[in-house]
Formats: sequence, structure tokens, C-alpha cells
Amino acid sequence: MTKNYKERVLSEFTQLAIDERDNTYFDIAQEVEEVYRKAKAFDEILNIEDNYNKQKGFSPCVEEYTEDVEDIISKYMESADDER
Repeated sequence: MTKNYKERVLSEFTQLAIDERDNTYFDIAQEVEEVYRKAKAFDEILNIEDNYNKQKGFSPCVEEYTEDVEDIISKYMESADDER
């Protein structure tokens, strides 16, 4: 459901940009995409401990947790670069 909402919001801003001939709406659409990307990364970070517990049966140590956070951030930074 979130993806449908995101796509709908993006298409509305894109259509506004076309109708109004104003690139500001394209910029807003890019900002919305960035917010969704960051929110998804944040959700993944929040779920690190739960996922680790499910897979291994215990919580990650600080180093493992930090490594997972860095991996998630890197993944989402790369996807941001790919969209530009």
C-alpha cells in the first residue's frame, strides 16, 4: 500500500510540473523520493536486532550492529546516486 501511495504522490507532482510548466514540482517529487528512501533505511535499521535474533537466536554485539547500520546506509546512498 505504501508503494501505491508513493507512486500516486510522485505522479501528482510530476503532472503538476507538466501542467504548470514549473520545475519546482519536479524538485518536490525528488525530495519525496528521498524521504521515502530514508524512511525505508530507517525502518531497516530499527529491525536489525529483531532480524538478527530470528536468524541467530541472540542480539548482535555493537560491532555487528554498527556494521549492519553502515551496510544499510551505504546501500541507500548508492540507490540515491543511481537515481540522480
